[in-house]
Amino acid sequence: MRRLLLSVCILAGLSQVALAGAAEDAAFIAERTVSSADYRGGQAELNRQIFRNIEAGLQRLGAEVVDPDRFIEELVGSWPTVFEAEFAQVLNAALTEKELAELAEFYRSDEGRDYLETGELLNPVAMLDVLRRAMAVRSGLEAALAPRLNEMFSPQRVAEILEMPDVVRFENEATRDDVVHALRNAQLPGAD
Repeated sequence: MRRLLLSVCILAGLSQVALAGAAEDAAFIAERTVSSADYRGGQAELNRQIFRNIEAGLQRLGAEVVDPDRFIEELVGSWPTVFEAEFAQVLNAALTEKELAELAEFYRSDEGRDYLETGELLNPVAMLDVLRRAMAVRSGLEAALAPRLNEMFSPQRVAEILEMPDVVRFENEATRDDVVHALRNAQLPGAD
């Protein structure tokens, strides 16, 4: 009787995992992706590139970023959360419930966890499958993220950060005022 009860409990638990909805699987996949070593490393390198580009432009204006970590945090701090939410929605729209369940199951497996930590797949069939699924969501993800990126890197957002004297120091405060004013009045191409 104990074995039967234990078997029923195990099967009930497994059926709950198997019956997890597409939205839950998509959210799990997105969360695992954003917390992976590969994603974190890529995001850190992207942050460094963004900072170097912006810093070079600010130096030409007589400004110095005195707190680089805070500058990046102010500029892209919420990005992982934004990316995770958008990625989950795009996954849910681009993949079938079965595909999401299979991908979530893979991410829960030893090989999937290893992939998320190393970015490498030893199984070529699994690698091709992950690439195929990635291509299915890529265009949807780019379209979903474009407005968020435009907002994050908007002239108005950069102006807010440049107004923080504990983050960016200008040789001449009048220059800060001029730059902030110009950014606040700037219109991006295609903006209404």
